[in-house]
Amino acid sequence: MPRKFSAYLILPLLFSLQLVGCKGALDFMESGNALSVDTLHIRSLCREMAREADGMYADTYVRRHFDTATVFTFFSPEGLQPQARRLMDLLRDVPLQTGLPATVFGLDEMPVLLDSIDSLCVRRDSVDAATLLATTEFRLTRALLRYAYGMRYGFLRPRRFMNRLLADSDGGYRRLFDLPVEQPDEALAAVALRAAQDDDLAAFLDTLQPPYPLYDTYREAYARATEQDDVRRQRLLRINMERARWRYPRPRPDSRHVFVNMAGAMLEATDGDTLRLRMRVVVGSQAHKTPLLMSRMGGVELNPYWVVPSSIIRKEIIPNHLGDSAYFARNRMHALNRETQEETDPALLSESELRSGRYLLRQAKGEGNSLGRMVFRFKNNHAVYLHDTNNRGAFERSVRTLSHGCVRLQRPLDLALFLLGEKAQDELYADRLRLSIGLPPLSARGKQYQAENPEAEPWHHLSFPRATPLWLDYYTLWPDADGVLQAQPDTYHYDQAIERLLDNL
Repeated sequence: MPRKFSAYLILPLLFSLQLVGCKGALDFMESGNALSVDTLHIRSLCREMAREADGMYADTYVRRHFDTATVFTFFSPEGLQPQARRLMDLLRDVPLQTGLPATVFGLDEMPVLLDSIDSLCVRRDSVDAATLLATTEFRLTRALLRYAYGMRYGFLRPRRFMNRLLADSDGGYRRLFDLPVEQPDEALAAVALRAAQDDDLAAFLDTLQPPYPLYDTYREAYARATEQDDVRRQRLLRINMERARWRYPRPRPDSRHVFVNMAGAMLEATDGDTLRLRMRVVVGSQAHKTPLLMSRMGGVELNPYWVVPSSIIRKEIIPNHLGDSAYFARNRMHALNRETQEETDPALLSESELRSGRYLLRQAKGEGNSLGRMVFRFKNNHAVYLHDTNNRGAFERSVRTLSHGCVRLQRPLDLALFLLGEKAQDELYADRLRLSIGLPPLSARGKQYQAENPEAEPWHHLSFPRATPLWLDYYTLWPDADGVLQAQPDTYHYDQAIERLLDNL
């Protein structure tokens, strides 16, 4: 609510109403009648109030509504409409439903305004009834649309604020949020205002609730934390409730999927309603945060080359290792001419040659490779993937933000076996996979195969029976194997950004 229509206008107006305060019906029909109110003036006041309201993105749709509205939603020539108090009753529990104070929706003064209209006998020379009515219409409309858009799409726009958190070296920003989140549009405003005039407003508001079981878990926990006055828990819940309101496809509880929670740097593989695998992972550093995204994994590459990204060549290798033959030899790196496919010692290349893009810099396969023995590639806009690593000690750290953006796996073989499904139930198949990545067989059949085929060609790529959905997401309050919400470290400080924006609504 703009201050112009709050502290400086509404309070004196309510004081005047207390002095006038006689019972009577409202008549807005006859402009010459002493008891009439100019509806054109009320609409003008509503438009002016809406133009100054910009605390939330939903206010854009409030402005558009009042720019074109020709009828009022919450009052008529007969006085206050029943839907005004119906809406107030339905929004009474907004703080527990959203984790946000009632002031965000401008509901704190609404009971006084509604009571004043009910008891008002309008006299043009004693009170500015038009401002009272316009304020009531504006505030109820704004409360409804703020709630509707916030519950349906989230009160914040994750693409807008998260993709402006990390600057890149080119003067832009890293795209940290790349989930296919639904975007709000004007249609919801029209539906919400129509519902406000019908008897099914409660049913409509129910349709706005996030359809994810996790949101219900958060909301119930928030109610308990509020009752117990647990401020720290309330803070975590209100932040993660906002995350759970963002509309993008989520893992179904009964589905087969892989979920990486980057806040806790943990991976979970679920089949149906059963957690099959849980492991530590390493995620991107503060300067190379792993983006939030979803994709599908269709196969695994064994004993891969590591092709050094051009950004690492520019920012790390050229400044620190240009011409250092010991560095390139120690890391078993070679340069490959993209046109001729000829290998060259990278220590002999100049800075301009390394920057030119004519040479591909790659690390040899096998032991010591930065990708380890396995890499799980999947379609995304950031050239990130899941992979093994030669740095096993990183998994012992409590804070595992060390990579250039990819996700390093503590137990990549276990993930491959999970994704291979029924194929991996064949012990010989599982042992041939182990042999392909330099591990000894476990079964008698595998040992016999190894003895009879000492020169067998290792597998290079395995396809999964079906592509498995993958999420890289971020929650600082996440259920454990028993369904109990556990706090996770806010490693990327996203909670701070969300909290700051929620506090400024």
